[in-house]
Amino acid sequence: NIVVIAATNRPDALDEALRRPGRFDREIVIGVPDESGRREILGIHTRGMPLADGVELDELARTTHGFVGADIAALAREAAIAKVAASENAVFCGERAIELCGGYGGGN
Repeated sequence: NIVVIAATNRPDALDEALRRPGRFDREIVIGVPDESGRREILGIHTRGMPLADGVELDELARTTHGFVGADIAALAREAAIAKVAASENAVFCGERAIELCGGYGGGN
């Protein structure tokens, strides 16, 4: 017995011969999350992250139609990096910024 588990966000790019009936017992399609799913994912990826005043996760969930978990994780990570890079307390190491004092919430 052989078990194959694979994932792709581009099933259209797979060779049709691979996806012919009889090749695999099951193909499970997981679509993009709806607004409530995106809100939950945003909550997970911003947990423990101080958010600036005015950041509304519900509004972000509403405006990120088509985003999947990886997109939302990248959004949260890039927002944190941008905030740290904009800080007066940031020290740069290559392209990355490291904030020496303080967090990435409010203020600057």
